[in-house]
Amino acid sequence: MKDCARALGAAFLAALMSGCAAPSDSPFDAQGRYLSTLAQPETLIATDRAFAAAAQERGQFTAYREYAAPEAVMFVPQAVNAQEWLAQRTDPAQSLRWQPQGVWSSCDGTLAVTLGAWQGANGRQGDYLTVWRRQEDGGYKWVLTQADITDAPRPAPAEPARIVAECATGAEAPSLAIQAANAAARDPRMKGAGQAYDNSSRDNTLYLNIVSDSDASRAWALYALRGGELAEVLRGEVGAAR
Repeated sequence: MKDCARALGAAFLAALMSGCAAPSDSPFDAQGRYLSTLAQPETLIATDRAFAAAAQERGQFTAYREYAAPEAVMFVPQAVNAQEWLAQRTDPAQSLRWQPQGVWSSCDGTLAVTLGAWQGANGRQGDYLTVWRRQEDGGYKWVLTQADITDAPRPAPAEPARIVAECATGAEAPSLAIQAANAAARDPRMKGAGQAYDNSSRDNTLYLNIVSDSDASRAWALYALRGGELAEVLRGEVGAAR
């Protein structure tokens, strides 16, 4: 009887321990670190393209409202709450056209940035940057977007770039938020009286910092985890309103 009890106890303990371990299909290891990326660059390219198609089918501002998160910010040229600003406007007769040319995603897929080219009425053209955040239903809504006018069209790649940040280990993860703050502080363009608009992924492997000045000029920098440290992968500037 005692042997039977011991066997049952051992079996119960083994089952309990196996329940605590990460299942074979889990993206995490036993310490809660990512075993593989949860990024969805293809989904993000498809979402941005669907967003652009909706602008042609249902109207530009209608599409912007449909794809925006409640807290979304857009520059017109000053920063405004997108939903409030869009609710007061009717769709223009001719919608902008745009094409995503690259996507940069965090390892965990909670934050991504798309960049591309846009074309408007009267031969206007330029480039844009849109920040996407994954929602509770697994889909993506944009949380920040900005655009700039350029004299020449943005060169179009054969296929949009798809770049995913490295996944953080347990040793790196706690310091990444501090690294992001330090990286932004070191950038001379980010100093001054401008308003900062930061976006970071949940795992802190992707970080975007935008600073907008009173004349609506903006400077931005995108950082991604590389080699165990946040490294600047893109930067840009938007001139004063014209």
